[in-house]
Amino acid sequence: MGGPSGEHEVSLNTGKNVLAALNKQKFIGTPLVLGEPFDAAQDKDLSLRQAVSGEELKFPDDLANFDIIFNALHGEYGEDGQIQYIFEGLGVSYTGSGVEASSVGMDKWRSDEIFREGGLDVPEEELIIGDFKDSLTREFPVVVKPRSGGSSLGVFIAKDRMELAKRIRDAREFDDELLIQKYIIGREFACPVLEMEGKLRALPVVEIKPRRNIKRGRRTR
Repeated sequence: MGGPSGEHEVSLNTGKNVLAALNKQKFIGTPLVLGEPFDAAQDKDLSLRQAVSGEELKFPDDLANFDIIFNALHGEYGEDGQIQYIFEGLGVSYTGSGVEASSVGMDKWRSDEIFREGGLDVPEEELIIGDFKDSLTREFPVVVKPRSGGSSLGVFIAKDRMELAKRIRDAREFDDELLIQKYIIGREFACPVLEMEGKLRALPVVEIKPRRNIKRGRRTR
């Protein structure tokens, strides 16, 4: 858990929840924290430590001492195929998707291409690389988002052309390549799929609803 991305703190919460849910009669869970909280001004921190004892471990070599790694890392390095590539190089078993699926899944543009090829409906969108050239025919509102990353970091809604320019600047703090998508009102659902003994098994569909943090007056996930 942890990791060098902007989702470090989110990942720590995921890891803590995973440890709490483990069947203690079957598994001995060791909490491992990768890196420190993200700082864009510094190089990515890939230090590794045991969260409880504070013992410093050698990354990535010491990961080979564990039977299986439950990957609770989020975003860059955790979900984009990089850490998966390291696990496979060490011969360590790990949870989650493999290198190629993780890499493609983190790339929203490439993922959408695959969805379209599979016959799914995907919002109209354009990929912005380099200088932004506005289109006078664009309809508002639109969604601006980084091409990579997760946890809704860097995702903004622009209601008009003036706000769009600002939101593009904001989103580029997270990624140089951006997507501009048609804004669609609807409900959000997730359906995890597990591969078990070579067969795919769909888990129950879950609806994701924002909730309002009354104390701070903001919406949270």
